Amino acid sequence: MPNEKDLTQAQQALVRALPPSPENAVSPYLDSMIDVAKYGGALWELARGCPFKCAYCYESKGEKKIQYFPLERLEKELDLFREKKIAQVFVLDPTYNANKERALEMLKLIKKKTPNTFYYFEARAEFIDKPLARAFASIPCCLQIGLQSADENVLQKVHRTLNKKLFVKNIGYLNETGAIFGFDLIFALPTDTFAGFCNSIDFALSLYPNNLELFCLSVLPGTALAETASELGLKWQKEPPYQVIDNATFPASDIEKARNLSRAVNIFYTQGRAVPWFLSALKPLKMKPSAFFKEFEKFLREKHFSSAGSSAAIAENGAVPDELDIGTIEALQKDFVAKLYKQKHLEKLSNLALDLIAFHGALSRCTADGTESTLTLHYHADDLMSEYATDFRFFAENAKVMKCRVKVFASKYGADYKIL
Repeated sequence: MPNEKDLTQAQQALVRALPPSPENAVSPYLDSMIDVAKYGGALWELARGCPFKCAYCYESKGEKKIQYFPLERLEKELDLFREKKIAQVFVLDPTYNANKERALEMLKLIKKKTPNTFYYFEARAEFIDKPLARAFASIPCCLQIGLQSADENVLQKVHRTLNKKLFVKNIGYLNETGAIFGFDLIFALPTDTFAGFCNSIDFALSLYPNNLELFCLSVLPGTALAETASELGLKWQKEPPYQVIDNATFPASDIEKARNLSRAVNIFYTQGRAVPWFLSALKPLKMKPSAFFKEFEKFLREKHFSSAGSSAAIAENGAVPDELDIGTIEALQKDFVAKLYKQKHLEKLSNLALDLIAFHGALSRCTADGTESTLTLHYHADDLMSEYATDFRFFAENAKVMKCRVKVFASKYGADYKIL
């Protein structure tokens, strides 16, 4: 029987068929194989292939090149999306902006043909510049950017690179234009530690992402990582989702801590839509984001809550659910922030923090689903929306306490408010 070495050599010698050319691929939408109107959204391919070689991704075994679908086909698909009034489109390209010129051209076409459709893109920060940031901001869309880790040495182990200075600069263009974006982070990467993962959270949130998605590393069969994972000290599930369960530098106990911390970040920050006020509220506390969320995770476990209308609550064993309804989350945000401000003897700033949580929460709900609400605030709404509200101490020393009733409502320009 052939030994393992012979089998490996035989596998490497296998001849692979060339992938079909995108020019010859049939569009499932234009050929009516899929009724795009039936689902209310579309999964849309603009290209196939990826120029990168991330070890944990199937694309690492690909041809390291991108093949683009013909522009004529994409225009016809956009016309169909407009005709069928498709609300949202998920672009499947692993790196939408690998070719900046083509990315700009497509964004202009999207803006022209489907101005009312919301798009989701996967993008790389190193390929974002001012014109591209403005183009993203000009259409309803959000970008998901794979940071994965803020440690360049950790990323090298999975064949990724990070230029922090360039990353920060290019994300700044997104913030300047008002483009919506989020980051992905992976925990239990080879040579990473729980402390390193916390540092990555701190770095990511310092750049004001609208969401932060946190995942445990999966060792997918057929990837480059699967071939070296044992040598890198990884142990992982042999059945889907193939997540790492132990790591030479990130042991099982730390993986569980990272999972709990990720859940706390997701509930408070991402589901809680906290980006407009989070860093401002954190500054007087003199806490790093990761330290804040460690305390919030403890708070969730200690607070066995049950709320009318809550879609989920803390289980009897203290387990924290992955998702809560927005009303429950806002109440938790207020309770936890008020508790920390009291512990730090910052009661004079507490009303400002609570006002910002309530006001921005109402605006985000209105933006999301048109929900109208009426609030009673400690400060005038216009003052809360000013840049001065980002500096809590300055605001508290200079703004007048002025009880204010505000109605938040949907207008043709988006969420708006008026003083009652």
